[in-house]
Amino acid sequence: MKRGLDQRSGGFTLIELLVVIAVIAILVSLLVPGVQLARKVARRTQCKNNLKQIGLALHSYHEVHCVFPAMSDTNEEDGLGANYGWGTSILPFIEQAPLFSRLSPNSPLSLSGAVAAGGDRLAAMRTPLSVFRCPSDAGPDFNDVFVVANGTATTDSWVALATSNYIGSNDSREVSVADADGFMVPAFQITGDTTSRLRIRDITDGTSNSLAVGERAYLLNGQTLNAGNVFGFSGNDGATFKDPPTGMMSVAGSGQDTINSTNGNSSREAFSSLHTGGTQFVLADGSVRFVSENIDHIPDAATFPMQPQSGARFSV
Repeated sequence: MKRGLDQRSGGFTLIELLVVIAVIAILVSLLVPGVQLARKVARRTQCKNNLKQIGLALHSYHEVHCVFPAMSDTNEEDGLGANYGWGTSILPFIEQAPLFSRLSPNSPLSLSGAVAAGGDRLAAMRTPLSVFRCPSDAGPDFNDVFVVANGTATTDSWVALATSNYIGSNDSREVSVADADGFMVPAFQITGDTTSRLRIRDITDGTSNSLAVGERAYLLNGQTLNAGNVFGFSGNDGATFKDPPTGMMSVAGSGQDTINSTNGNSSREAFSSLHTGGTQFVLADGSVRFVSENIDHIPDAATFPMQPQSGARFSV
C-alpha cells in the first residue's frame, strides 16, 4: 500500500536540527568549565603530593644523618665552584637512588667538575624529575636562566640543568650562602669552617609552624621568575653571579618578596605559583599547607608572621 502524499518522512527538519545543535552547544559550554576545574584541582593535588613526598624525604634524611640536608655541602670561597644542593641530597629518599649513584656527589669530582666532564653525570643532571615539577607550571625541562658553571670563568660554558618548581626556605631578607636563618642553611659558613646544619631541635617556633620548601613559578603574569634547579647552583663567573643560590633558595621577608609577587628581580628570590590565590608549602613537620598570597606581610613589625623571631625558621 502506498503512503499518502500528506504523510511525512522520518527525517529531521532544518529547524529541529538547529535546535538539537543549540542544545548540545549549551551542554558543552556548561561542561567545559567543570572539566577545566577538575583538571585544575587534579594538578594542585599532584603538586601537593609532590611536596608531601619531598617533606617525607627531608625527614628520612634527618633520620639517617640526624640533620636536615644543607642548601649545599661545600665551602666555595673562590666563587668558581658549583655546588650540589639539597635536591641532590634527598634523591635516595624519593626513589631516585640509581640517579644519586650516577651523580656520585660525595666523590672528589664536584658539580663544576661533573658539568665540565660531561658524559653520564651531566646527562643525569639534565634528567627532568616529575616530583620536582608542579603540573600547573609549563616552564621548560631545563632551566636556561639559573645555569651552572663548569668551574671556569668562561660565560659560554654555563649549562642548563633540570628545572625545579620547589625551592627551599633560606633567609628572611635575601638569599644567603653564609648566615642563613631559614630551613635550608649552608653546610659550612662561607667565612670559615663552622658547620651550620639544621636539626629539628633548632626550629624554635615548632616544626608545624615553619616553612621548609615552597613553590616558585617559571612564568607568572607575564614575568619570568625562572623557578629553580633540581641538582645544585653555580658559583661565580669571576666577577658577578650568573646563578646565585636563588636557583634553589627563596626568601619570604623582604617587603617586595611577597607570595606571587612579580616585582622585578626581587620576585626571583620569592615564592610563587600558578595556583589561584597563593602557594603551597611543605612545613618542617612534613605537612603541606596552602598559604594565601594575602598573608599579613609586614617585614619591620615584631609580629610579622613569616619572619624568624629569635632564631625561628620562617614561621606562618
